[in-house]
This record gives sequence, structure tokens and C-alpha cells, in this order.
Amino acid sequence: PQLLALLVKEGADKQNTAVTEAVKVELATTAAVLLEAKFPYTPPNTFGLLSLPAFVEEMEADESKISAGNAMLAPIAEAKSDKVEAVDDEEEKPSAIAIAREMEEESCKVLCSWLEVDTRRMVAAQALAVMYRTIANGSGVDNVVNGAISLTTPLDEMTKALSETKLTALPHFDFINALLESIRDICLYRKKLAASALEGAFKAMSTVMPRLEVALASFPKSRQAERRSAKGACSSIRHTLVEAFLSWLHHPDAANLLTFQVDFLHNVAGTLADPRVYGDVLAILRASTVPEASAEYASCRQLAVATVCQAINQLDRYSKSTTNRIISGLTRVAAACHEDIQPLANELVLPLLPAMLDGSQWGKFLRLRTEAIATVLVGCAESEDFRMENHPWISDFISFLLDPVVSSENVHSFMILCGLIRAERKLLLHVASYCMANPQTVTQTLHEPLARWPLYEEDVELVIVTLELLEALLSVNTLRSSVDVDVIYATILQLSDNAASEGLDAISIVCKQVMTALGSQQ
Repeated sequence: PQLLALLVKEGADKQNTAVTEAVKVELATTAAVLLEAKFPYTPPNTFGLLSLPAFVEEMEADESKISAGNAMLAPIAEAKSDKVEAVDDEEEKPSAIAIAREMEEESCKVLCSWLEVDTRRMVAAQALAVMYRTIANGSGVDNVVNGAISLTTPLDEMTKALSETKLTALPHFDFINALLESIRDICLYRKKLAASALEGAFKAMSTVMPRLEVALASFPKSRQAERRSAKGACSSIRHTLVEAFLSWLHHPDAANLLTFQVDFLHNVAGTLADPRVYGDVLAILRASTVPEASAEYASCRQLAVATVCQAINQLDRYSKSTTNRIISGLTRVAAACHEDIQPLANELVLPLLPAMLDGSQWGKFLRLRTEAIATVLVGCAESEDFRMENHPWISDFISFLLDPVVSSENVHSFMILCGLIRAERKLLLHVASYCMANPQTVTQTLHEPLARWPLYEEDVELVIVTLELLEALLSVNTLRSSVDVDVIYATILQLSDNAASEGLDAISIVCKQVMTALGSQQ
């Protein structure tokens, strides 16, 4: 409270005083760091807000931008957090709490006013999200008690600054990015926000990409170094803007803002050059209780799928990173649409399969495609109208999962297959039928690997997922009756003994689980 009181005293004056600007900025930074240490918070990954199948691992989020929080405050927080002493709850008397609350609210007002001061606005933009969380942490209502600052005020003030900032110099780009980071973090905190504040934030964020284009064009070509820096800053801003929009879309108080959700998909999403955003808005429209949402969802789904299809059919035009975002976009659209993806599945999947089956794709590029097709398949299987014969690619895909062209992807493929057959019994029965039609699959792909010994460390994960897959498939009576269960049981028993003797407990535990299942089905 004393530090915040000093910030209020010295920070309220926007003109130069005996205390230099640098000291005031450092004072605000220190206060924010201490509050961050007192109320630690790790924001969720914005790309994880959309519910995805459990087997989806390669979300293709930008690793440097996974809601990393405040770049300026983080290093200082690491250095100072260890020095913050824990406060005994009994020591915080009601009067002390009231004083601290008042100082937090007054400090927030000061920081909001700093957004208009060139020398202070950067630290204000970065510190306001921390100050907001501190105030929201002690408030269970829309407005803080005693007529104090509204929880919505920081968002309103940052929105105003975002709209009014002129992009004429490089520092302005950094300020825009800092504002977007704080807007993102405020939305991720998911506390009550006024609809008008969320609407204002959306409108301000929607102007960012067009303004960046104009600003970039204004940099003279003769100043190449400055122009390159501006391009890099624009790229960072776009990444942060995508995250800010995703956090906005998933905020509980934005659930009924149907007009803005539809506007985002039709008029904003395309400017972001990131197809991953389509799935989030489709999921929100699909779950919406607003009467008009159903029709809008159908229209927006058609637009999103058409956009993704067009991109998929010309992947060779794009860079690797853009291609990966397009494939991740397909995964997210399929996850959002569930069974509604079924009529559109063939045109989404067929362009991807050839490069997977001929072995020309591997690593992340192959895994992303595998997860995308698997997510589409789960959606198809959820539909009452689902018929295997209407999707000729399914058998090719199942064959690929059981015997990947690229052997290093065995574990990932088996994990996907486990996820599929656990998600839908229809898929379990289809895979079982495939194994019956191709008996070498059980013997060569699922049984023989379990008979190999010794095992190397890199084999452990494959053995475990093979056991899990075998257990699930042999729960289907028709497949079970077509194989020699006694031989398989003996192989697993020997593997369990070998694993136990070598201290490979993870394998031994799964072996016993599978043997119990096989024994109970005898």
C-alpha cells in the first residue's frame, strides 16, 4: 500500500516534478511486479480455449506468444518475487484491507491517465492488466464497492488508447502490442465485464490490421532498416491480436454479442491471415442461446469451410508455417462443428491424403494432417447419417494409422487410433472389421512388437500404446474369436514379467490391465 500511495502521489502529476520520469516509470513497474508476486496468475493458452479431441497435440500455436504475459515485467518479477514475504491473513485487519483496496483503485486511475503521457504510457499499458487482476481478485460484483473505479474502466481506457494511437514511429507499434496483450489478459481473466466495454474493445481491435497496412505503407522505402523493423512489429501485433480476439470471443459476457461474433467471422477473421480463429467463433455460435444464432452458425460454417477448402487446395503456395496454421484451422473447424462437418468431410480430407500416403510428409507436418483428418472423422461418426461407404478415404486412413509410411510416426498414429476408437464405438467396430479383413494387422502390427526383447527406452511408449490398442480391439467379440487369444495372453504375460524384472513399471502395469481384461472376457 505504501508503494502504491507513492505511485498515486507522484504519478497523478502528468507534468515534470522533482521526481524524474524514469523514477516514476520504475515505481509503477516495481508496484506491478510486487502485485504479480502477491497474486500470481498464469493465463491459459488462448489456443486451448476451444475444446479439442484429446489426441490433438500439435496445436501449432506460436510458442513465443502463448499468452506469455508481460514481456517487460516478467524478468523483473523473477528477480523480485523471491523477496516478497508472505503476509499472515490475521495481520491483514479490515482497515488495512480497505486502505490497500483504495490505493489499488487510485493507482489504477493513475495508470489509466498515464496512457495519455508518451513517456509513461508503455509501462501503464503493461501494468494495467496486473492492476486489473488485483482489483478484480477482491471484487465479486460488477463495480468495486464504495463508488470506486469500475472493473470495466481499465479496458475502456486501453480501448480508447488503442483507437487513438497514431502509428507514425516504431515505439507506437510496441505500444499497440502492449495494449493488445493487456486487453487479451483482461479477457482471459474472465471476470464480469460490461457488454459496452467488450463491444468497444471489439471495434477498436477490428481497426488494427487496416491501420497497420496504412502505417507500413507510410514508411519511406529509402529507410529500409526502419521499414524492416516495422514489418517485424506488424507480425508481432498480428499474433497478439489473434490471441486478443480469441480471448474476447471466449469471454462469458461476450456470449450474447451475436452481431459482433458474426462480424468477426465475415469481416475481421480474413484480415488476420490465421484460419485457426474460425473454429472458435463457430463453436461459440453453435452453442449460443440467442434465437438468431442457429441461422448465423449455418451461414458462417459454410463460409469458414469454403475458406479452409480453398486454402487446402493450394497449400503449395504457402510457407510451411502458414500451411501448418491452415491445417490446424481445419482441425479446429472440425472440432467446433462436431457432426455438422459430416456432409463436408470429403472435400476437406481428400486433398490431404495423397501426401500422407506417399511418404512425402513427416514430423510436425504429417502429425498435423493426421490430427486434422482424425478430428473430421470423429465429427462424421457423431452424425446419425454417418455411413462408411460415403467416405471412401476412411479405410485408407485407418490403414495408414495401423501401418504408417513413416515408421517414426508409429506412436503418434497409434495414439490417434486409440483416441478414435474410444471416442466412437462405430469407429471401434470399423477398425475391428478392418483387422479381420487384414489378419496380418493383428499378428504383425499389434502382436509381434510385444514379443520383442530387450526393449530400448524409445520403445516403451510404443509398447504401451500398442497394448492399449490391442485391449480395445479385442473387446469386440467378432475380432476376438478370429485370433488366438491364448497366444496373445502368453506373449503379454512374458512381456509383463520381463518388464517387471527390468523395473519398467509403466509397461508391467498396462500388461496386467490387458491380461485382466482378456481373462474376464474368456
